[in-house]
Amino acid sequence: MKKKLTYRQQQFLRKFVELYHSMGQPVHYATVAERMGVGNVTSYEMLRLLEDRGYLLAEYHPNPEQHGPGRSVVTFYPTEFGEKFVNDLPLLTEKDEEWEVTRDQLLGELEKIKPEGYENWMSQLLSHLPEEVSPLTYTMKLVTTIIITLVSIKDVPAVRTVLEKLSRIGLPHEISLNVFSGITMFLSIWDRTNRWSAAFFSSQMNRFENAVSQLSEDSKKKICDYTRDLIRILTI
Repeated sequence: MKKKLTYRQQQFLRKFVELYHSMGQPVHYATVAERMGVGNVTSYEMLRLLEDRGYLLAEYHPNPEQHGPGRSVVTFYPTEFGEKFVNDLPLLTEKDEEWEVTRDQLLGELEKIKPEGYENWMSQLLSHLPEEVSPLTYTMKLVTTIIITLVSIKDVPAVRTVLEKLSRIGLPHEISLNVFSGITMFLSIWDRTNRWSAAFFSSQMNRFENAVSQLSEDSKKKICDYTRDLIRILTI
């Protein structure tokens, strides 16, 4: 039995199959990264994961820029099983597509930013957060700033423990999305949190809890999947 894909992995596979058919040939991971707005590392790792689980196959070609022995160029194409899996996926609604675009944009930007640039990027995100009307998108963006703040103080043993637990959020027998309410309160009083960010977290606690209460179980799963992907990117 093939291991079940997360929501993000399913949608990545869907977009890859669409790209493969539009190009009419196996696709290089850098092309996938460019078309999907993600980093090369994320693209390559995701393609390898999908290959390992039987949804894709890799094809190796000699590198035309090298003469003699050298590293081959690897491209990917869907297996029959992968094609069938995508064909059986439910169609995305307009709301789902908006979520996909926002999530991929956030993850793509953070892959390209160096750690010293996180604080400035986060400040810009927080400044526009009060304008966000979608509970799902609001929750995703606030969770993003919480994780970035935790990563900035991960030298503290207790914070490293929290990040390790969050890296499994939403998985069976692990913590749920509700844990972020406590983390938000913690960051609002933690003396190593930027003063402006601390005040913002304090002001958003009630709204965050209200937003989470409005999410469907599917939306909560999306946030948990996103959180795990985000921590992986920021702690590589």
